[in-house]
Amino acid sequence: MRNRIFRSICLITFVVLVITLVFVLGGSYQYYSGIQKKQLKNELELISDGTERAGLD
Repeated sequence: MRNRIFRSICLITFVVLVITLVFVLGGSYQYYSGIQKKQLKNELELISDGTERAGLD
């Protein structure tokens, strides 16, 4: 009986850990992905402005 309760608690703990990890990693991925897209857009705008002003030189 003790082993069964212990296994159940361990299983529940592991499942909660995995679910929490998935949510944290998913949120972090979305956040940093958005930042990367904004930075890429800014860099492309700078390159575009530079080429319009100075040409391909």
